[in-house]
Amino acid sequence: MTATSTEQPQQTITATSSATTSTSTTTSISSEDHVQHIIRKGLFEEAPIRVGTGLVIGGLASLVLVSKGQNANAAGRKMMTFLGGGIGLGSAWTKTSMELEQTLKSK
Repeated sequence: MTATSTEQPQQTITATSSATTSTSTTTSISSEDHVQHIIRKGLFEEAPIRVGTGLVIGGLASLVLVSKGQNANAAGRKMMTFLGGGIGLGSAWTKTSMELEQTLKSK
């Protein structure tokens, strides 16, 4: 049977992953699935780690930089802690965005 002209061939991207035992596996996935994988990885794997790291670093920096003894300083500590979390979220999105751009340019 012949294919109709409305059907378009699905583009595939080859993804290579290697395990800790230095064996590599190659699978062929569609480009749409690859983009979805990058976004899921960025939102659910990278972002929580980077936001958590930012919160910890921001909290530690607030302890060092904000002086003790005043009630107004509690707000300053919270602000610095959340700033660290925001920086972590921004770095996770930037990394995900760079991976998406690289994937879309290779199409």
